[in-house]
Amino acid sequence: MQEKHEAKAASHAATTDLREQLFNAGKSGLITEVSIPVRLITQLNGIMMDLDLELFRPSVSIPDPNVDSSEFYKRYVSKWLDRHPVLAKAEVRSSGRGLHVLLWLARPITFNHESERDRWEAIVRVIQRILPIDANQPGIQALTRPVGSVNSRNNAEVVMLRAGEKVTEADLLSLVEEVGKAPFRSTVEVVFGTATSTCPICSSDDTVVRVLDRIGECYVCGKITRAAFLDSLLRPKAPKVGAGVNHASS
Repeated sequence: MQEKHEAKAASHAATTDLREQLFNAGKSGLITEVSIPVRLITQLNGIMMDLDLELFRPSVSIPDPNVDSSEFYKRYVSKWLDRHPVLAKAEVRSSGRGLHVLLWLARPITFNHESERDRWEAIVRVIQRILPIDANQPGIQALTRPVGSVNSRNNAEVVMLRAGEKVTEADLLSLVEEVGKAPFRSTVEVVFGTATSTCPICSSDDTVVRVLDRIGECYVCGKITRAAFLDSLLRPKAPKVGAGVNHASS
């Protein structure tokens, strides 16, 4: 019995707080083993959107954010992803305290020059902001948590909630082009789901927000920016200590 207990404890320790690269060789290990500076990234394998459930506040779009990650996915995130053909291909993992939405590339993108890496860092940032993510999360440096690993913050196992399918470089570039043309509409119609609905800012039953490409219009609030829309979903969060360190927050 003692041997079984020790073996279980050793197995648990070996899988606690592991991270998985979405770049280069895609290695898994402790954060000190797999986190590297941006300048050393030569290949992009996927993009992560980190949804930290502690950041969400009650809103028209998310009436009750105070549920566990699996329920939050079922009620809200699954619907967001299904509203866009590229996002619908995402894999989703419950990270223990939040959700990691992952777009895995069918064919990794190799950076032959620093300018190519810089370009894709910018592209990744644009794609990440389609969803109400943790604003402090890394771009191409992002690390997810491997399925089956354990989050020491609450001793929860990382599980896959949605298998997803691989995306192409063309898928991602098409998505970025869409966001560039209609930054407000691209986010609001994914999270809100309709072209006109109750205003997410004032939440008045007597008014609706008109969704335009770059802004929204409400009879009560006036013009609404995408930043204001995202602020209506999230609680303010203080910058992390050691912001230059790459990690998965949830």
